Amino acid sequence: LPTIVATSVWLQMVWEALSVLEPLPLLLSPGQERALWQRVVSRSSATPTMFSNDAMVAEATRAWRLANAWRCPEPLLAGDDTLDVQAYFSWQRGFQSALKKNNWITHAELSSRLEAYFSAETVWPAHLNWTRVITLPTVQDDPALAKLLITLQARGFAHAELTWRDTPTAPQCKGFAREADEWQAAAVWAKAQIASNAQAQVVIVVPQLHAVRHRVKRVMRDVLVPQHWGDP
Repeated sequence: LPTIVATSVWLQMVWEALSVLEPLPLLLSPGQERALWQRVVSRSSATPTMFSNDAMVAEATRAWRLANAWRCPEPLLAGDDTLDVQAYFSWQRGFQSALKKNNWITHAELSSRLEAYFSAETVWPAHLNWTRVITLPTVQDDPALAKLLITLQARGFAHAELTWRDTPTAPQCKGFAREADEWQAAAVWAKAQIASNAQAQVVIVVPQLHAVRHRVKRVMRDVLVPQHWGDP
């Protein structure tokens, strides 16, 4: 029977197997990573004093995971001068400095590091004796992981993807006369998705969000939580 594990566990298994062959950075556990974020956030001068450190640590951890999955370098958002973005980058620099100083690595970085490792035509470790990987379609939500799988295929490993039974909805393109109309339509769509599935994860991408943040928030609030109209 196949071994069925979470993606994070599988990546950890591969990393630990490679660590037997050569010295690699120590992989932090989720608890250790959170403790490091807590230390960085609490000691940073960029941390606002009126907010919860625990909440900011959770958001910083999530942002770090997304940045690594999508390989988003800091300069990509350098033009966004909002306080939350600048505070995060300040924390990220402190976090990365601690990782480098102590030769540590986090789970969020594994896909990219393994992809670089196996792209170098290194000898495949004999004790990694699997030859086929089967994933769920959600692997496409993590571009770094998807790229690792492509690299493994180039090394001769088979990759199969399980398919959902439901037929995916075809993408739609709509035009709007005003930005506000587009935001409202997006909010109405999001509300419908959540109404049909309370566990749904909905993403709305707004170009140049830093320039229209307050207007977008007002439209989203009026549609998604109208009972809190006027609540700051």
